[in-house]
Order: sequence, then C-alpha cells, then structure tokens
Amino acid sequence: MAIFTPSTSTPKQNDIGVAQSMLAGLGSGIFKIFEGAATLAATLMDLGVDKNRAEEVEAFFEKINPFDEAAEATAAGKITELIVNIGIPGG
Repeated sequence: MAIFTPSTSTPKQNDIGVAQSMLAGLGSGIFKIFEGAATLAATLMDLGVDKNRAEEVEAFFEKINPFDEAAEATAAGKITELIVNIGIPGG
C-alpha cells in the first residue's frame, strides 16, 4: 500500500510569469527613461555645484519604481525593459 506524502517542491504562488515580467518591463522601461534624464542632470550638477546628487536620484528612483523586481525576474522582462528604455527616446 502506497502512502501519499505531499511534495515539498511545490511551485511558489508568487512566481512571476514571462508575460507579467514583460508587461512590468514596459512600465519599468518608462521609469528608467526619466531616471536616466534625472541622473544625467544630477551628474552634471555633481561636476560643478553639489556632491552625491546622482546617488540620491538613483536611490529615489529605485524606491518609487514598482515594476523593477517583476521586470528583472525573467530575461524577457529585462529585454523588454531595455528595448523600451532605448527605443522610445531613440525613436
């Protein structure tokens, strides 16, 4: 008689799928566009006037970007984020 034992390797409920990661990549890419512009301005200010502004700007955007972790979960999300980040300003 076989005894049923539950498996300990059940998939987690909070795993992020490819489609969800790609959609998060769209949002995160848009956030990264504004982060890049703000970081560039802060870096230029660091050169002449103030110190450590660029680090503060990067920390601020890391805190407010709700899509970053989901976009970084899969390669498809990372690629989508990169395409949006480069493609929209370049287009």
